Amino acid sequence: MLRFVVIFVFTTITASCYPEHAFQPGPPEFKSFEKKGASDSDIKAQMLSCGYSNPYSRDRKVPLSHIAETQICMFNNGYRFKDGDKGFCYGGNWKEIPACAEYRKAHP
Repeated sequence: MLRFVVIFVFTTITASCYPEHAFQPGPPEFKSFEKKGASDSDIKAQMLSCGYSNPYSRDRKVPLSHIAETQICMFNNGYRFKDGDKGFCYGGNWKEIPACAEYRKAHP
């Protein structure tokens, strides 16, 4: 009986440490972009125009070059990431992608 009480108390305390939203899915992909005066509909339309297959989530099977090209397209159309991230071309793999090399020449 004591073992049950200890396990119950431990589980209750541990479970109460997690915020309510800890196990919820992340926000849709289009919510990561912003542009002054742009609505959510504008962002989604631009993403589709730039080659995103879905403004709600990223297809994990697309080549890295496609990720770079779609982000560059968004940046070139005045959008930016809300969190200040400079995008894929400023990560570790950018040298392998021709589009990133071109973009970084113009945006050091």
